Amino acid sequence: MTITEKIEELEKQIAEHKKELVNLRAQDSTKGINNYEFQTHDGGNIQLSELFGDRNELIMPFNMGKKCVYCTLWADGYNGILHHLENRSAFTVVSPDPIDIQKKFYKSRNWNFKMVSCEDMQFYKDMDMFNGEDSTWPGVASLIKNEDGKIFRYAKSNFGPGDNYCIMWDFNDLLPVQDPVWAPEYQY
Repeated sequence: MTITEKIEELEKQIAEHKKELVNLRAQDSTKGINNYEFQTHDGGNIQLSELFGDRNELIMPFNMGKKCVYCTLWADGYNGILHHLENRSAFTVVSPDPIDIQKKFYKSRNWNFKMVSCEDMQFYKDMDMFNGEDSTWPGVASLIKNEDGKIFRYAKSNFGPGDNYCIMWDFNDLLPVQDPVWAPEYQY
């Protein structure tokens, strides 16, 4: 088998594993979630159920906030696909940063997606996005709202270098020289 054939076979296996992952997530989609309250950039509050808008599905990335350059890299990528995401589902990013810090950082990055603040660590615990040390994990969850208005976490995934949620990793992997110490920065 040639190297090209091995690459093609491995890419096929990865695609098959992704399909299997989707099926396994569907089997693990029964975790009920409370109707948490979040702070909005206009100084108000919004319930989790309201973030769905007129949809019954919500994609919610968990951003660790201003302190994390990796979370900033992921969030920078949302702008380019936001209209596609919102055509398919409601989409809101959440971080534990106090709303005044979040709002200022959001504006400095020219982000245009909906973002809310939640300092309630119980929300992150219930979503399995809490690291146990009074901090959150980066990741994403998909939520569904049934006809009775009850909210369930359908699926979740953690973020990290090499994940499927940041196109930067795949582009880096195509380069002939692999840089094991490369990390994103706020400004270049």
